Amino acid sequence: MTARAAAVATAMLVASSCSVPVVAPETATGASSPAVAGLRVAEPDPGRPRYDRDEWQPGGWSDADGDGCNTRAEVLMAESAIPVVVEGRCRVAAGTWRDPYTGRSTSSAAELQIDHLVALADAHRSGGWAWPAERKVAFANDLVDPEALNAVWGPENERKADDGPDRWLPPEASYRCAYVAAYGRIKARWDLSVTPAQAVAIASTSTRCAGPAATVP
Repeated sequence: MTARAAAVATAMLVASSCSVPVVAPETATGASSPAVAGLRVAEPDPGRPRYDRDEWQPGGWSDADGDGCNTRAEVLMAESAIPVVVEGRCRVAAGTWRDPYTGRSTSSAAELQIDHLVALADAHRSGGWAWPAERKVAFANDLVDPEALNAVWGPENERKADDGPDRWLPPEASYRCAYVAAYGRIKARWDLSVTPAQAVAIASTSTRCAGPAATVP
């Protein structure tokens, strides 16, 4: 079994065993939109503990089957348009990638960071702070949804930080509809809430995406 396949199996097991029925929002602005009908709308719990990335990625990216190819390498291999160049045991050095957020293309893995489409700090604020350790690690290394982790241009990933669609949208307009759809899908799958502002952003963007152009300007 490859590292990617093992990570997929682990994430599916953890997600299914810990899932909680999603309650449709009824009162938040934008909650009547089909795009947010399966999401819980709530402000972050003010009593939550402080976010600690080490709780989600202790020691960095996981290596699900111990073959030396961690989650970063798995994503780079999966998203390269050509077979990658691997150095050492499993360090991806080169390939051909197109960053969905900016549309930039590169052959250098060093220019890329692996972005959590729903940022870890966002997941923490959205209810993930209460998860057991293994669920946090499964979320941080989720290879089930191909849009959960993305190889993207480093500076844009840093600009995105831990924002959601109410505060950041991809500069590449052609990816904005897919980004918002993936954001809502990931939050619903992991039973994470969205803020009222995020619900409005998801609803309004999804409405524009339903038009003939299917691209958010």
